[in-house]
Amino acid sequence: MRVEDSSIERSNGGDIVDFIFAKEACIDKYNKILVSDKNKTIPDCVKHLINSELYNLR
Repeated sequence: MRVEDSSIERSNGGDIVDFIFAKEACIDKYNKILVSDKNKTIPDCVKHLINSELYNLR
C-alpha cells in the first residue's frame, strides 16, 4: 500500500508482513529480501521457495 496517498487509511483490511522477497522471473528461488523484520525469523513453510543463503543469514 502506498502511504503517500493515504491508501492504508482507506483500506478495509490488511496484514502486517514480516518479509518481502524478490527474484528475477528467470530464477527459480527468491534471492533478495526487500523487507525484513529483524525481530522475526523466516518461517520454515517458505524456506523451500527462497535461496538457502537468505535463511542461513538469520
